[in-house]
Amino acid sequence: MKLATIKKDSSVKGTFDKINCRTKKNETLAGYYEDLAEDFKEGLGYEKETLLTRAEWLRKCCRYWDVDYYKLQGVKDVIRTNRCKDRFCDCCGSAQAKQREEKFTPFLDELSKKYDIYHIVFTVPNPEREVVQSTVTEMYSKFSRIIRYFQGAKKIKGVDFKKYGFIGAIRALEITKSKVYENFHPHFHCLFIFRKGVSKVMGEKKYVNAYSFNNPDIKRSHKKIEYGQPEWFFTDFEILLQKVWRLLMDGVKVTAENLDICSLGYSVVADNACGKYHEVFKYATKGIFKDKEEGCIGNYYDFVAMFFTLYRRHVIQGYGVLRGFNFEEPAKLEADERYNEVIATLRALEDPQRIFEFLEEINRNIKNQSKQNIVYISRASINDLAGE
Repeated sequence: MKLATIKKDSSVKGTFDKINCRTKKNETLAGYYEDLAEDFKEGLGYEKETLLTRAEWLRKCCRYWDVDYYKLQGVKDVIRTNRCKDRFCDCCGSAQAKQREEKFTPFLDELSKKYDIYHIVFTVPNPEREVVQSTVTEMYSKFSRIIRYFQGAKKIKGVDFKKYGFIGAIRALEITKSKVYENFHPHFHCLFIFRKGVSKVMGEKKYVNAYSFNNPDIKRSHKKIEYGQPEWFFTDFEILLQKVWRLLMDGVKVTAENLDICSLGYSVVADNACGKYHEVFKYATKGIFKDKEEGCIGNYYDFVAMFFTLYRRHVIQGYGVLRGFNFEEPAKLEADERYNEVIATLRALEDPQRIFEFLEEINRNIKNQSKQNIVYISRASINDLAGE
């Protein structure tokens, strides 16, 4: 690979633009931790000093960087940075989500050769801030019941779950904030592993669920019916899950009779993942604490609600053949082929000098890099080119 190509196409400017926005948000979140430490001195299970330490880590996240400097060639390879690993940090959450996806996609792709992998989303009516914690707790409890139905450990008379050939699943919590009603929208993004050809027993997409159709926070591609009106269509499989999910969440016994009586279930959407697993590996609070320009701003009271809702809770969980996986453990990734090729090109001329730079210094250098004839690169910025 030619040096001119490396310097032209591998810049990290866009990445650092995002990091700058996220570190500014971390300053606000750090203030929330400090307020939380002051407001809830008792009964958190957290020492006040621990909360203050988390605030300090948030402020320092991504502030210091190790860089390999190829001085003769004018290239600085951003190697690593300090991370706070806080659940509310967009810098860490975004990086960890990408690492999870890169780590587990090859395994899921292998599974997809023998099984069908479906992306299934479970939602409930949007709760207000005061009850979001109890709502999520109930969702966790009742989702376990869904898994037991598929595994055959729990049965519904007249309903055959074995025909789907379930072998495992991944369940991930995401909580967003409604731009329409300003309440919360907790939901599960899941991957379900079924037998090959399972679509034949799921039925055709011919039913309409008015709950999904009328809820402005549920996005789903639609198609036109005969008269040109947009409608959302669901299979027998989706309608079954919608009704079971509603009965479970409403505390009603799940029987064949009650399923017949239930005319409208809560939204459950199931589509073949087609090798796309990104939604499942996102971090839980991505859609709450946004910039003003994005129109949905989480405040201190939202932060407190999310802190208690996520406290000691596994955001991502595996079931069945995926049960033993720790999806929240930081992924250890090897450098990819394209990145190795770039580094080999640079090292053919010189060995790099390991230096240390502050975020502010990198921002300043990137802004003036054309004058300095220096380009910053990273493993991520190079490998992103492979997907273009």
